[in-house]
Amino acid sequence: MKVEVILLDRWLSSYAMRVKIALAEKGVGYECREENHPNKSPLLLQSNPIHKTIPVLVHNGKPISGRVLWGKGEDQEIAKKEFIQGLKELEGELGIKPCFG
Repeated sequence: MKVEVILLDRWLSSYAMRVKIALAEKGVGYECREENHPNKSPLLLQSNPIHKTIPVLVHNGKPISGRVLWGKGEDQEIAKKEFIQGLKELEGELGIKPCFG
């Protein structure tokens, strides 16, 4: 299965630059899509419906977002399980490699 990573950003965003640096450090290939602030794309609005801001990282069609914090009820429980699974996958990828601090 091909992994698809899309970064929704804007060229002057320092937040998006941090994501780009992290992806480069980990050797993750991605497609960068420039967002127009006044005319937000449907993908941005769908991926970040609450704040409608960048950056947004989309992995295999699923946005990496803060649904755990802002979700309600069943959606929040699903988000928690997805978040924990994502952390397990990240831990598996990082292993004992020096990455942070």
